[in-house]
Amino acid sequence: MKQVLAVLLVSAGGVLLAPPPTSTPQAREMAVRAALTRFLTAFENLDWDTFRACFDDDVTVFFPTPEPPQRFEGRAAVEAHFQQVFASIRAVTPSGPPFQKLVPEDLQIDVIGTDAALATFHLRNEQRIGRRTVVFKHSARGWRIAHLHASNMAPAPVAGR
Repeated sequence: MKQVLAVLLVSAGGVLLAPPPTSTPQAREMAVRAALTRFLTAFENLDWDTFRACFDDDVTVFFPTPEPPQRFEGRAAVEAHFQQVFASIRAVTPSGPPFQKLVPEDLQIDVIGTDAALATFHLRNEQRIGRRTVVFKHSARGWRIAHLHASNMAPAPVAGR
């Protein structure tokens, strides 16, 4: 049985630093998986502080339709748009948290070197299949989202209906 040891480093000024990327691809994959889970859980619960901490300062995002088609660049632009998204979700689901259920299906995580990873997965419900690509990069702050690409499509019709 594997044991995982988490280490937090704190500088003299009290700033939390992330440990350097681990030496094995498997350990890096586990760390990226944890970062993705933190992001999705924060999004389900509309936990703004945790959610925004998941992004790199230079993040870029392509939102799914019906959102605007252009690429949003940088923390300020991405956060401003996600605040609108959060408000829309709260308006139609006032009983949360959780406000939505985000269960990644067909999750694949590809570790790229020691400081980058790519996660792809689907989010399904009755109205659509959400296709997601998330690029993570590792920095002193840990694994953060550098790019998020989201697209939706209608599910395939069920035979006999």
